[in-house]
Formats: sequence, structure tokens, C-alpha cells
Amino acid sequence: MARTALERAWRTMDQLGEDDPYGCFDPDRLAGFDGLCALYSGNAAEVHQQLARSKATLTKSRDAVQRGILNADAALARLRLGDHIHDALLGS
Repeated sequence: MARTALERAWRTMDQLGEDDPYGCFDPDRLAGFDGLCALYSGNAAEVHQQLARSKATLTKSRDAVQRGILNADAALARLRLGDHIHDALLGS
């Protein structure tokens, strides 16, 4: 069910225009949710790919809260999937 919702969200992202009021929720943020969904489904490669994508793109000061959430998700991934996910995402 979560995967279906994410697929719908990605399709919606493709349809948003520059002036859309929901445009502030962008693909960079959605990638973090995609990574979290991959974590719960046990897909380590996708967790890494999606969380790393979010981390690389959420660099503005307004993204601080989202980066904090991303770091918490990465920590959870480390606990569930092993230390290699931590090294890849957070550096260590």
C-alpha cells in the first residue's frame, strides 16, 4: 500500500508546475519518503540510493528539519540493515 501511494506521489510530482501551491514538496523531499519505504520493505540498495539523493539535494537552510529527519531515517537504516548504510549515507 505504501509503495502504491509513493508511485502516485511520483506521478503527481511529474504533473506539478512552477506555480503550483504544492510545488514546495519536491522530488528531493519525496526521495526521502521513498527511502524510508524501502527501509521498511528491506531493500537496502534503494534505501541508500534514495536517502543519499535527499541528503545531497536538501542543502538550503529551510531544509534543516528535513535533513534531521533524513539523519534519523539513516540511523534507523543502520540499525536494521547494518553499518555499511551509515558509512554510505553519513560518512564515518
